Amino acid sequence: MKKILFLLLSSLFAVEVTFNVDMSDQDVGDEGPTLWMGEFYPNPGFIMSDDDQDGVWSYTLDLEPGVYTYKFRNGWWTDWNTGSGWEEVPTDCEVGQFGDREVTVLNENINIDTVCFNSCSAECIEVIYSTVTFQVDMSDEELSQNDVVYVQGSFNGWCGFCNPMSDVNEDDIWELTLEIPVGEYEYLFTTNGWNGLQGGAPVGSECDYLSSDEFGNYGFSLLETALLLGPYCFGTCWDTCQPPDEVDVTFYVDMNAAESIADNVYMIGNFQLFPWSTSFFPTEMLDDDGDGIYSATVSLQSGQTIEYKFVNGNEVESDEDLGGCGNNVNSTCTTPGDNCNNRELSIPNCELLENGDCVLENFSVDVSSFSSCSLQSVNFSIDLNYSGYPNADYDQCGVNGSWCADGESWPGNCLTLSDDNNDGIFEGSIDGILAGDYEFIVFCTGPADGYSGWGVQLGPEVGSSCDFDSSDEYGNYGFTVIDSDLDVAVCGGSCDETCTDNGDDGGDLPTYSVTFDIDGVDDCEFLSVTGTWDSWSGWGATTDTNMTVELEDGEYEFTILCVEDTSGEWYNDIWGNSIQYSAPVGGSCWNNNDDYPNYIFNVSGSDMTLSYCAGSCDETCSTGCNANGDVNADGVLNVVDVVNLVSYVLGSSSLTDSEFCSSDVNEDGTVNVVDIVVIVNIILGG
Repeated sequence: MKKILFLLLSSLFAVEVTFNVDMSDQDVGDEGPTLWMGEFYPNPGFIMSDDDQDGVWSYTLDLEPGVYTYKFRNGWWTDWNTGSGWEEVPTDCEVGQFGDREVTVLNENINIDTVCFNSCSAECIEVIYSTVTFQVDMSDEELSQNDVVYVQGSFNGWCGFCNPMSDVNEDDIWELTLEIPVGEYEYLFTTNGWNGLQGGAPVGSECDYLSSDEFGNYGFSLLETALLLGPYCFGTCWDTCQPPDEVDVTFYVDMNAAESIADNVYMIGNFQLFPWSTSFFPTEMLDDDGDGIYSATVSLQSGQTIEYKFVNGNEVESDEDLGGCGNNVNSTCTTPGDNCNNRELSIPNCELLENGDCVLENFSVDVSSFSSCSLQSVNFSIDLNYSGYPNADYDQCGVNGSWCADGESWPGNCLTLSDDNNDGIFEGSIDGILAGDYEFIVFCTGPADGYSGWGVQLGPEVGSSCDFDSSDEYGNYGFTVIDSDLDVAVCGGSCDETCTDNGDDGGDLPTYSVTFDIDGVDDCEFLSVTGTWDSWSGWGATTDTNMTVELEDGEYEFTILCVEDTSGEWYNDIWGNSIQYSAPVGGSCWNNNDDYPNYIFNVSGSDMTLSYCAGSCDETCSTGCNANGDVNADGVLNVVDVVNLVSYVLGSSSLTDSEFCSSDVNEDGTVNVVDIVVIVNIILGG
C-alpha cells in the first residue's frame, strides 16, 4: 500500500537519494559493489564509488516520491540472472519475496544511513557460512542433452542462471553444493534458467515451506553444520520419482446406430505400436453377448493422456461427427492423427503407498456411440407465477448455467426463456449437452440493470434440498445428464416444481411499499438497496425504482450498494463496482451477525419508509465535518482519500464543501500538497 500511496505523488516531487554501504569486511577486489533496484529492471546495477577510500561506498540517484526496494551486490555484474555476489539481507530488515532492503522517499533529499554489507545496521557482524547440497530427481522429466537444471532461491535472489546443477554420474539426480550464510531460505528448481520447467513444492503440501502464502517453494533452515537436501522428485514432495503403474482400461462403443457392421470393429490411437494405423496391430473390439456394444481392454500407464478413435472396418470416426466430445473441434483431418478431432482420456496418477509402491486400480470408460458424441437436450420449464417477474423493470427471464461458462465464470443471458401461452411458465431448451453434472440459476433482466443478463436472481436457499452443491456458498439449482434428454421444471426461487398461491383467499398475499431514504450518498450516481427479498442480487430497491420495493409481511435484511462511477459496464457486476454500506456492528439496526452485518426490518401490514445515514443506524448524517483527511467519509483513512486529494491538487477534480473541510487537515483554509503529506504520514503511522 505504501508504494501505491507515494507513486501518486510522483508528479509533484523529485529528490536526491544517496545509498551507502560499508564493504570493509568484504573482499571487493578491483571492482567494488553495485546498487541494484527493481525499479530499473532489467537494466544492470549502478557502480558505486569510495572516493575517500574509507570502505564506505556510495551512489546518488534522482528519485520521485515512492517506496523502493534495493540490494547491494559485490562485483560489477552486467545482468540480473547471471553471476553471484548478492548480499543476504537479514530477516529483521528484509522485505518481499526476494529479501530486499526498502527505502521510502518523500519530498526531501535523503542520505541513507550507512549499513554494512549483509547487515541491518552500520555494525559489520561476522557472517557465518555453511554448505548446503541441493538434489532433485529428474527421472520423470524428458530432458534434452542441452537442458540444464538450476536451483532458484532467496539465497541467490531467484536470479535465473546463477546456480546451475549437474548430473555427473547420469543417474537423473542433479546436484549442487553452495556455501551461503546461515539462515532461513526458500527455493525451487527450474530448467534453462526461468525459460523451461518449474518444479517447486505443490502449494499447500507438506513440503511447501510457507503453506500460508501463494508460492509453492521448498525451504530449509541452515545452521553451522553442512546440510544435505533431498532429493525431491521434481515438482513433488516424493523423495524419489515413482515409475508409472500399468493399468488395464476397458473401452466400450455402441454400434447399434451404425447402418451396417463390418467384419471387425477396432480402436486406434497414439497408444499403438504403430500410432493411428488400421493395418498394423489395431486393437480389436468384441461383442461377445451380441448386444451391439463392443469392448476392448488396453494396458496403459498412470499419468498418461491418450487420444483415440473407433473404427468400423475401414471407416474411422469422422472429425465432424465427434464434434464437441473431441479434443480439437476445428480440425478437418482426412486421415487420423494426433492433430485431428479425437477422443481423449487422461489416466489418473497412481497412488503412492507407504511401502513406496505407486498403484492404480483397473477401470472402465463409459460407453460411447460410434461417430457420435451422444449429446442430449435439456428442456426447462420455469414457473414464475406469483414472483412479480417479469415486469417493466425486468422484462426478460431465463437461466444462466455452468454449461455455457467461460472457465469458471457464467455469462449473463445464457438462455432466455419465453412464455408463448401467457401461463406464467417460461420454457426453452439447450441442445448438444454432454453427460455430466450442471448447475443453473433463474434470472430476470431488463432496463433496471441495463439488460446485463443477471438483474434479479431466483435460486434455492443455500443448503436447501434443491441446492445442487450444498457444500459451497452458492444457491444454485442443478441436474445430471446421463444418456437421454432431460426435462427440468422448477418454481423460480423455491424447491417446488410449480408455484402455488399462499394467500388465504386464493389470491396473492398483499404487499406493501417499502421506501428507503438513505442519507450521506450524494456521491453515488446509482444506489441500490439489496437484500433477502431479491436473493442479494444487487438489484433490489434502486435509483430507477425510486428506492421503493413491494414486499409481503415478514422480516427482511438488506445492505446498501453505492456506485460512484456509471461510465463503464458497471451493471455487469454491481457488487464489484460498488461501495457497500453495512449496518454498524452492535447498533440498533444490526442483525446480530458479525460476519454479515446487515440492516434488519419488519413489514407488518402497512407501507413504510426506512431512513438511515448510510453505514449507521442514525436517520440522517451529521452535517459537520472533521478535518481528519477522510475525504470520502467512509470511516477509513486510506489510499482512496489520497487519490481524491492528489486529483484535486492537480486540478483534475473538485471537492464538495464537506470534502474540502475534511481534506484541510492543517486547517489553514487551503488544500494543497502539505495536507497530502500529512495524511500520508498518518496512514504510515508517522
